[in-house]
Amino acid sequence: MKLKSIGIVAVFSFFFCAESVKAQSEYRAEVGLHSGVSYYLGDANSLIFNNLQPDYGMIFRYNFNERFLAQVELNNTTVTDKVFSNMLNSIDVCGAFNFFDFDYKGFKPDSRRYSTYIMLGMGMMNYKYEGDQAFKYSYIFGVGFKWKLLERLKLNIQWTHKLLLTDQMEGISMYNNPADLNGSNLLNNDLLSTLTIGLTYDVWAKKCKCYNVYR
Repeated sequence: MKLKSIGIVAVFSFFFCAESVKAQSEYRAEVGLHSGVSYYLGDANSLIFNNLQPDYGMIFRYNFNERFLAQVELNNTTVTDKVFSNMLNSIDVCGAFNFFDFDYKGFKPDSRRYSTYIMLGMGMMNYKYEGDQAFKYSYIFGVGFKWKLLERLKLNIQWTHKLLLTDQMEGISMYNNPADLNGSNLLNNDLLSTLTIGLTYDVWAKKCKCYNVYR
């Protein structure tokens, strides 16, 4: 039993020592998972956060610097009501802007462990429409908050909106519509919103720039 306890302590000691060494590096990108809820605004619903559905996905971010980054996000969720249920898959490509220098360093006075951010981009949504697979473009916009938990681990909370430039998210056309769903919402466009929380991990270390001069 003592040997087992010593082994566990040794593993954790190695992990924290490794994190201390990695803290000397900077990373270009991060990957992670997230989950949360989604809701849609359209003919069957006009209230935000109504009829919430599970949402989950993956995210990849490339950090150009402390303020600007690009991200690719995959999501899966369902739009459902009393008369329909439609599973949706989406891929979003966005640019994002951090309001603070999100690259905490003790020697940088303006750097922080947290930041709010905004994002804007375009995406592709896949769903069933009249029994066939449909692929449609969407406009993406949203806001978020990120917090650096460890040197390479980040917490992310994000509220994203995907504006579909058509009224097909229910999967029912105006010619096969027993509940009279089509044509009642503003501009006849559907909006899918997701509120998620997730974790990302830094990858792709930058080449070290060493300026030490030994005398």
